[in-house]
Parts: sequence; structure tokens; C-alpha cells
Amino acid sequence: MTDYLQVSTATETREQAVELAKTAVEAKLAAGAQIVGSGCPC
Repeated sequence: MTDYLQVSTATETREQAVELAKTAVEAKLAAGAQIVGSGCPC
């Protein structure tokens, strides 16, 4: 049995990333989330 699982994903905007993280944590599908990057298409 796996003790933990790490999932990485990408979104087009920071707002989408925040909403995805919030939804996953609230649904207890994730213990936490980390959002990296500004979302700036630099």
C-alpha cells in the first residue's frame, strides 16, 4: 500500500490554481497544496 502520493498539475491562471487547491483540500482529497509561480506569461 502507498503511504502517500504526490500529484503535480498546471493551470493557466493563478486563480484557477487557488480554486483547484481549495476544492481538493475542502473535499479531503488533499491534505495540503502548494502553488508555485506567478502565473505571469513572462
